[in-house]
Amino acid sequence: MAQYRHYFYRSMAVTMCMVGRERVPIHELVEKTSWTNTSDMLECNSYVKKVLQQMEGLWIRLDALSKDMPPLVAETMWAHCYEQVLMELMEGFASVRKCNPSGRGMMKMDLTAIVRGIKKIHPVDLGASTGTTSGSHDDGTITQVSCTQESIDSYINAFYFDSRADLMEWIENNVSNYYERWMVGLALVGVGAKMRPHEKDKLKKDVIALFR
Repeated sequence: MAQYRHYFYRSMAVTMCMVGRERVPIHELVEKTSWTNTSDMLECNSYVKKVLQQMEGLWIRLDALSKDMPPLVAETMWAHCYEQVLMELMEGFASVRKCNPSGRGMMKMDLTAIVRGIKKIHPVDLGASTGTTSGSHDDGTITQVSCTQESIDSYINAFYFDSRADLMEWIENNVSNYYERWMVGLALVGVGAKMRPHEKDKLKKDVIALFR
């Protein structure tokens, strides 16, 4: 029963966190953003405001419905939606194919603004959900990934590795914290960006091998 409830909340969160009338997933908004600005930006990207507007409207609806629902249902739904937003941000950041150091700094700024904004709308009780979502690797292996502000921040920091060896060591130490596709993206867009095609292929294979 507990597993079914978790699946229900998580499925609802995916839909509830889509943005605007067009119901656009957050990760798509992130992917469509330019991350190659040559100068430091003082404000967050425009999608941040859209995400927070979506979450504000969501809490208003949950709060109104809470009068007719069992205790903690609204809080549990809110916690799952918060985690879904983090998962969408992580998916979006990991899917970006062109990004410079200023862009990485913007990712950190956007992440902080969204987390603070959501908690300002209404506090998040992370104990109301499991804090994990399930996913599969390319070989069909199922894994449980915990997506937090700290784990996303750590992932963004890993793009600053200059050494292949240092990056591979970090990936090896964190294989249980991220999906395979995220780590492959990190390697190819990070240290792999300046590699020759055959070196990139070798790097990708070495990263995938860590998940087998």
